[in-house]
Amino acid sequence: MPARQSLRTPLAAGLILLAGPAAAADFERLGQLTLEELTLVEVTSVSGRAERLSRAAASVFVVTGDDIGRANPGTLPEALRLAPNLSVSRVDTLNYVVTARGFGGYEPANKLLVLIDGRSVYSPLQSGIFWDAQNVMLEDVDRIEVVSGPGGTLWGSNAVNGVVSVVGKAADATQGTLATATVGTEDRRVAARHGGRVGDAAYRIYAMGFDRRRPPAVGGPDTRDDWRGVQGGFRLDWPRGDLGLTVQGDIYRSEAELVAGPTLRVPFHIQGANLLGRWTAALSPGSDLEVQGYVDRFDYNATSGVQKLTTVDVQARHVVRLGTHSLVWGGGYRVLRDDYRNPFNAFQLDPPRRWLRLANLFVQDEIAVGPDLRVVLGLKVEDSSFTGFEYLPNARVAWTPTETDLLWAAVSRAARAPNRIERELVAPGILVKGDFESEKVIALEAGYRGALGSAATLSITGFYNIYNDIRATEPVGAPILPVRFGNAIEGETYGIEAWTDLRLAEGWQVGLGVTTLEKDFRLEAGRRDITGLGATGNDPSWQLSARSKVDFTGGGWLDLRVRRVGALPRPAVPAYTAVDATLGWPVAPGLDLIVTGVNLLDARHAEIGPPPAQRAFRRAVSLSARWSF
Repeated sequence: MPARQSLRTPLAAGLILLAGPAAAADFERLGQLTLEELTLVEVTSVSGRAERLSRAAASVFVVTGDDIGRANPGTLPEALRLAPNLSVSRVDTLNYVVTARGFGGYEPANKLLVLIDGRSVYSPLQSGIFWDAQNVMLEDVDRIEVVSGPGGTLWGSNAVNGVVSVVGKAADATQGTLATATVGTEDRRVAARHGGRVGDAAYRIYAMGFDRRRPPAVGGPDTRDDWRGVQGGFRLDWPRGDLGLTVQGDIYRSEAELVAGPTLRVPFHIQGANLLGRWTAALSPGSDLEVQGYVDRFDYNATSGVQKLTTVDVQARHVVRLGTHSLVWGGGYRVLRDDYRNPFNAFQLDPPRRWLRLANLFVQDEIAVGPDLRVVLGLKVEDSSFTGFEYLPNARVAWTPTETDLLWAAVSRAARAPNRIERELVAPGILVKGDFESEKVIALEAGYRGALGSAATLSITGFYNIYNDIRATEPVGAPILPVRFGNAIEGETYGIEAWTDLRLAEGWQVGLGVTTLEKDFRLEAGRRDITGLGATGNDPSWQLSARSKVDFTGGGWLDLRVRRVGALPRPAVPAYTAVDATLGWPVAPGLDLIVTGVNLLDARHAEIGPPPAQRAFRRAVSLSARWSF
């Protein structure tokens, strides 16, 4: 069956299955949140329990479901561009580099932990995120919590420079039927979801698919290779008094043909499935327990090799309030079975298959020292069968002099555990095993979050990070080969993250953001690195963003987004300005038409990557229809 036909058949079947008698429309009118409502948004990624965003002692930004619906992004990384404290660069059709506070680049982007409904999607093979496998139905996302800065005490090693937590909507918030379709110059998407009830339980099922055009190489021909994929899944929420049960899962497959020469095309596919269960209990006033477990299967077949990864994870978290103490404690156990084979060249993992085990215990106590002052002390201890023990402490202080102002400061230790490539990749005469250990950071932060009158909010954070044992590729032969991975780089980064929301008029809201980053890395005495400190990343020294959200009488909206990204030094990528816009209008009850344009300012620009692999991203326009009934 032709590839395009193989995509259309399951998509059509999914839409037929999800169509049915009209239920009550669940899709809310896309009105913008007021500034007062923004301060009441709750987050869980900072303290491990629900707390108001205005009281979270960290550099945290929330991308709401309303933000996503207005911007109409095609992928999860495109939705992350809405967070001013992240750096998002597109590599090719579906691959992205997403970082916080530096270490950008396809290889170094290994210090950001990403959770999708509590399920970690961090890879033990290369310590990064396979963004081409992280597809979610964005219409069912409640919010995305973006924390820049270490989160190791709650989330473990690898939450070094930030945590991204994608939180889906509860099933009872997605009742009825929703269907979307998009056609554009670069992107074609279709999705449908139906929610209903069985007794006390609420459920939803969904199916979606995409066909995305591959961007051309900079200065090269337009290969017109496309990524095609399908995905489906479900969620069930069953409340029983003080108890609650959530079960959800996804299954997916995507494919492409990669150009490996003038006439050679190599098939490439990703497929996988996951199943997650979460049980919650309100044990008593002020005492809540959550137990979660999931199984995740991931198969990746590419020109770089074939990986089959199975993850089984169980974790528990208990929140209890005792007098002036708000205590969060718990633990977890994870087992991974990783099998990697490379039939294309001499680079192999030794051994090709490995079982990895990770156990952890953590405790974090928030102490109310006075009515306006809180102190947070926490520690996580991890034990890995691959790398041994790791200790991840943090201390925070938060002062709320008024109802609308928060001043906070923190010191944290975080670590990135070695991945299998760094420990076990070998190639005769080229690469030998080393004794690579965890990369480490001591992070110092201080910030302010508050309201500037009744029409503006401001968040500003300054940070200073001290890194040790960063990866280097060290020669062990004469004059160079073979090489090994070692911990030979140290240095510091520092910068500022700031953003503000302004209500300029009724129905008109503007957001502004800026980040700066300075880096000072060097080799330890007597050490060498043949990559020229490549593991420290390729990052812009500044980034500006602006967003205007306008609501029209009659229910339409205009969303305008501008970002200016500074030049990358090595390999060089010029600074660029990107302008995106979305215009939506209700043409009938429950039916919106949405026109989206990206990269409107210039015909094409590069964002990251060395030539000749560097891609040029073009001006693109799409038309979407969104029905709810």
